Amino acid sequence: MRPQRSAIWAAFLAVAALVAVGAGSARAADVIKFGISTPLSGPAAPWGIPHKQATELIFDEINAQGGLDLGGKKYKLEVVAYDHKYVIAEGVATVNRLIAKDGVHYISILGGAVVKANEEAVNEGRVLNLPLAYADGLVSTKNPLTFHSFPSPPETTTFWKWIKQNHPGLKRVATISPNDDTGWWSIKVETGFVQKLGYETVAKEFFERTMTDFNPVLLRILAQKPDIISVLASPAGSVGLIIKQDQHRLRQSGLRLRRRGEEGAERRCEEGRRRPQRRRIRESLGESPLRREGLLRHRQSDHLPDAVLRGEGRGRDPRRSTPPAS
Repeated sequence: MRPQRSAIWAAFLAVAALVAVGAGSARAADVIKFGISTPLSGPAAPWGIPHKQATELIFDEINAQGGLDLGGKKYKLEVVAYDHKYVIAEGVATVNRLIAKDGVHYISILGGAVVKANEEAVNEGRVLNLPLAYADGLVSTKNPLTFHSFPSPPETTTFWKWIKQNHPGLKRVATISPNDDTGWWSIKVETGFVQKLGYETVAKEFFERTMTDFNPVLLRILAQKPDIISVLASPAGSVGLIIKQDQHRLRQSGLRLRRRGEEGAERRCEEGRRRPQRRRIRESLGESPLRREGLLRHRQSDHLPDAVLRGEGRGRDPRRSTPPAS
């Protein structure tokens, strides 16, 4: 349970540090309000709902212990959340409501395009912003109160070094990502990184977050005969649709799909192989740069990080540098 909370803890500690300097806004009621603008409905809800619930979970634990201790005084923590449906106009409206009506001074916004649209409101309102999002220029000197609360593409792309070292036969990369600030920056950063490693980028595809039929996109990608398909910042729901709709075609092309998901975990449980599988993955990932730098976090099932669909025509599992024991 603790590893999946690490990003929330890191964000909250930053909030606590700022509150310790000046908690005037919370002094009257001894309550610190934390605003959340996130998609609780629509195609990005699989990200937005856990965003809200994870924050509430941490706050409930702190409140159960009497609240947050700042300078010898206890403060209760309160989440004020609104659904922006991953629509920019809704995102701007919810953030303005949080600042002007609810009086929050600490906020977390999900979605690169939505965060970019709120840069002015956050800066003018002097609000500490800890977004679950990334976009080009989002964290910069022009946004002095905006900080990443989880790894962004410059950090996550370092995993490609591990792929190159352990699977040198993979050469051709195709990418698919949302058609917005998050997707554009993700592809820009990853493409530059993999090309420096010697990979050939054979396809770049963008899709609207409301898209449900990925067959045309996949047909264009597979026509370029990639060895690897990277889904970058694609939402989990979209990745699931990509796999579900075109499993047969992808298999015919010789690609093996690998992703984080419950199906693999359930299968390992049924086969009684869960513990050996976790041990093999740990051994294979032992020297990965993300693990060494403390950026790779595993739950008990020890799955690989998000955002990569890896393909390999030789039938070996890309998560292991050696074939599993028979």
